[in-house]
Amino acid sequence: MKIPFRTSRGFCSFSTILMLPLIAALSATSGCATRKQVADIVAHSNAAMLGGHVGLPDPRAGAPATWQTETARIDNFIAAHPGQPAIAAALRVRQALLFLSHGQFSLAKGTFNEVAESDLHTDRDKALKRCQQTLLWWFANSTNDTWSVRDQAASREALDALRLEQERLASSPEIRDYLAEMRAWIGLATARQATSPELARRALEDALNVYGETFGVDDFAALAAGTETLPAAASFSADIRRQIRAREVLNAARALNSRENLSAHPRADAFDQWINR
Repeated sequence: MKIPFRTSRGFCSFSTILMLPLIAALSATSGCATRKQVADIVAHSNAAMLGGHVGLPDPRAGAPATWQTETARIDNFIAAHPGQPAIAAALRVRQALLFLSHGQFSLAKGTFNEVAESDLHTDRDKALKRCQQTLLWWFANSTNDTWSVRDQAASREALDALRLEQERLASSPEIRDYLAEMRAWIGLATARQATSPELARRALEDALNVYGETFGVDDFAALAAGTETLPAAASFSADIRRQIRAREVLNAARALNSRENLSAHPRADAFDQWINR
């Protein structure tokens, strides 16, 4: 995902959500051979999605994984397995994200529109389907230097929609964290596009206040303690990933707060101290 302020590791939060397994949702509806085929599609499409950000090849295929190849693979699989709407819908959501990661916005919109939410069976896929308009707008406009009046309205709609998703997904932390982080980035971009320091300060504080609702006492303590508390990468948990991604958001917020002299003060002490260092 392209991110405002163009942070060098901006794709990390996007790639994390793409890695969430589709296979578990298929265990009751498909045989071993089908699950193996879907697992192969997931692995290759993950590589192709990451390739949209950092140019990574699929190491197993020995050649770059292209969005054209992998979307065709999904099309072919669905055509060869009619009468399985749950599998088709989940794969279409993945295909839409693959299109988004490569800037194919019209194709992404068409693919999302093929999916009926009633055919989706995981919180992750349902949430992504519900947020399709926000995703389509954000991917297309996140790094624009200026926003139109329509974009300003779209940002407000996105902030409202993502806050609702954040509240309803309390029992699904991975997708909740992904959408909460997206909302934070949209909030920071909204602050950057604001027409006055007061509006910018309010947008920045709202972004971090709502973002902070996903954090617990341990999360805030880890952020306050600093980067030296991080474990080895191999032992990263969902909590650690949330804390690492928060540092990216907070560093961008601190840069904006300082550069524009906003004197923003989010409610969470750990966030406030971070952005006002």
